Amino acid sequence: MLLARYGRALRYERLPFEWRVRLDALAPGVFNQEVLGQSKWWIDLFGAAYRIRSEQFQTAHLLHVVMFLREYAALRGEDGRAIRDSPLMQELVAELARRTGDPNPLIRHSE
Repeated sequence: MLLARYGRALRYERLPFEWRVRLDALAPGVFNQEVLGQSKWWIDLFGAAYRIRSEQFQTAHLLHVVMFLREYAALRGEDGRAIRDSPLMQELVAELARRTGDPNPLIRHSE
């Protein structure tokens, strides 16, 4: 698939991850599990992209995303293991630990 951008054709496969997800966006409010396979971006339910290690991605938002993914994984039962073990979840938890200075940030925040 070719896209016109600034007068040039650009191959879909060469687009940055966050652009591809936006182009492939599901209906608003639907969680796109494709984000689980990478560890740099969080794409919210409305297609907005946030770089995980950016200050734009506030710590409170980061914590809410981790809690959302934990609840989503719990609802999926055995299938939820893939979510808990995903590169995205590992990076989100590592970034939360870095920001809070707590090596186990989920223990304190899960109560």
